[in-house]
Amino acid sequence: WAAGFDLIPGTEGWKNITGYGTVWGSWNYTGNHKADIISNSWGVSNWAEWCATLRLPWYDVLTAFEDALTVPGYLDPEYPGTVIVHASGNGGAGYGTFTEPGYGTLPIGVGASTSLNWTQYEFGFAGGTYDDVISWSARGPTSMGNVKPDVVNVGAFGWAATPVWYGFGDGSLAFDLFGGTSMATPVTAGASALIIQAYNETKGDKPTPETTKVVLKSSAKDLGYDAFVQGAGRVDALAAVELALTLSGVSVFSPVSWENIRSRVENAWSMAYVYLGEPLQFKPPTGPINDVNWFAGAVIPGSSAVAEITIENVATYPVTANVTPVVHKQIGATQTYSGYTDELPLDWQVLPWEWYWGNLTVLNLTDIPEETELMSVSLTVPYEYLDQNGDYMWDRRWGLCVLDWVDDGDGEIGINEVYLLNYGYATGTSNEARIGFPRSKIKGQPVIFVYQRELLDPVPFDVYIKCYERSNWTWVTTPATVEVAENSSETFVANLIVPADAPQGVYQGQIKIDVAGSYNRTLMVPVSLQVPAVLPADDLVYDITPPSTVELYDPYSVNGYFDWRWRYEAG
Repeated sequence: WAAGFDLIPGTEGWKNITGYGTVWGSWNYTGNHKADIISNSWGVSNWAEWCATLRLPWYDVLTAFEDALTVPGYLDPEYPGTVIVHASGNGGAGYGTFTEPGYGTLPIGVGASTSLNWTQYEFGFAGGTYDDVISWSARGPTSMGNVKPDVVNVGAFGWAATPVWYGFGDGSLAFDLFGGTSMATPVTAGASALIIQAYNETKGDKPTPETTKVVLKSSAKDLGYDAFVQGAGRVDALAAVELALTLSGVSVFSPVSWENIRSRVENAWSMAYVYLGEPLQFKPPTGPINDVNWFAGAVIPGSSAVAEITIENVATYPVTANVTPVVHKQIGATQTYSGYTDELPLDWQVLPWEWYWGNLTVLNLTDIPEETELMSVSLTVPYEYLDQNGDYMWDRRWGLCVLDWVDDGDGEIGINEVYLLNYGYATGTSNEARIGFPRSKIKGQPVIFVYQRELLDPVPFDVYIKCYERSNWTWVTTPATVEVAENSSETFVANLIVPADAPQGVYQGQIKIDVAGSYNRTLMVPVSLQVPAVLPADDLVYDITPPSTVELYDPYSVNGYFDWRWRYEAG
């Protein structure tokens, strides 16, 4: 309805569409387009179980239909397309937790980043930082190996309006703390609306959903995270508007991802057509459809893939783009320590949050290398302390906070001396918190705060700390520099060669584009691919060997990030 489809008279009545749900009547496009953007803060958590039960492909009716809604002229020759923005879900910190249908290719999938100054009011801390990805923000890859989310935006957390009469008759409590990818998504829809307005003012016409998505991702801020966690980065509404107004910025795009994905979803799309019928067509849109993303498809060991990537400079001055393919690599060994929870200092036990029990451990700042672009801190506890009587109900809960302690000189960690960098609080045996560019955020000493809820007694725990930097990705080659004149574009070729000894799995990386000139910015183009195993024709046995090094996304390991207070996909 919002996209301009109206009920056909005489078709009233409920009917069930397999893989979609119950629909009232039949609808066709009338030109009565009511919305440029549809924001979706919902999803199917148990999509794998659901699709298997209904014998549907994972790229199901809902997913194909959301793709179709974004493409001008596909559902009807006069249909202008609609920007679809969809929440990723709150099932992290594990990879592969993006929910259906938000994991579709063409909608804008949104994860949640942090803005933590509210912790002064809620937790009693001195304050908090911003621009990290919260632990529960759902992550890619999709079942195909494509990158999701497309972007992240503030979802942990923000003050939101409530009814004006809340409080004591004067509206003094007419606000509340709101969060989730269900917050990040409408905020991103708002940024998309600003792009459409700015573009329309400049060009005299509205941008296509494809163009809106490219502008949004090309102007996003790099947070230091990998592609499966941050996508292209955190939405920057101001930079996006300036790009849409052609005041400054560059767009980076390629049609290669949809070219590689389209053939892989054709059969699923045809099945969606069988169930849904028109206005969906039997085959997916042909394209080209640009994106700030390179999904290289399935590339067998020893083979290659190629992408043509365009840099468009909208400004009235030339820019230089320095191009570097990168992948996160761990710096040094994993740092570990163990301990027991215990009673916390008295000033931590007071309102508003009452931190009674846990552990505070001070780290050496020098143990975090200067070149660290991403720090990962994880906490584990034995299962028997979570569910000590085996009834599948938690008896204790733990959380993990990474803090910046600015000492007032007394040598004691006061609750009003710490700033929250990031945190994780899944109801399970493992938690994780990551910090991008930690050395730029920590002004004092790093502190790991483990807290415990429900039963308050000593519990053993282990903490693991890993530091990563982006190193040259030897699989991918690009030109080192691309010069782009004012109001023009240049296209460069990126080549990907998979080593002959690469183990099977899904791999990710990024193409880092540092734009220099009157406009300076770093853009990150997400890259992913499948590497299938090549089975010998004369042998019925094949040994699957994991890589010799553990990658940030490691398809050969399990981190145990389940959460008993969340949904099917959690972890």
